[in-house]
Amino acid sequence: SRSSAASDVYKRQTQIVRAFGLPELVEATATTFVKRFYLRNTCMDFHPKNIVITCIFLASKAENYPLSLSEFARKLAGKAATDAAVVEENRRTVLDLEFLVSQSLQFEYAVVGAHRALYGLVLDLQSLPEGAPTREQVHKVAAAAQIKLGNSRLTDAEFVYTPSQIALACIRGAGDEGESLVNKWLDAK
Repeated sequence: SRSSAASDVYKRQTQIVRAFGLPELVEATATTFVKRFYLRNTCMDFHPKNIVITCIFLASKAENYPLSLSEFARKLAGKAATDAAVVEENRRTVLDLEFLVSQSLQFEYAVVGAHRALYGLVLDLQSLPEGAPTREQVHKVAAAAQIKLGNSRLTDAEFVYTPSQIALACIRGAGDEGESLVNKWLDAK
């Protein structure tokens, strides 16, 4: 099914980002790039595997974790890193698609994702005046919200809602404590 194929693509993307030691912010940006690319293109014309690796490369640069193309291609080759043909094929794939993907993104590399909004909201929750939650409560809710936020990347929520709405929904959906914190926060505002 379509959602299963998309889920497989995102799982592969997560594996690559983690293998490269890049932060989750790069993964979130790459996911947004992939979604935005396929708003204007079709997987019948461009294989998702190639688009995903190109988007990870672009996202690493956009989020200020740049890798040289040669290093990226070598790491992407994994166990075949000693095989020059495999490394060159990876390098050529990214190089051939980099401009096309950038063009499909309309050269807009800045992504204001819900991760930043969640971080700001967590900071704001810590400064509630009355009935302030303990640091442990906030961190527990933030961890649960972070998982929800990761799952939201598998949806089209970022095309419908603002990052702050997604972040607030993730905290509210983080159990009874999250709902209580959101209600306190809204009352304070």
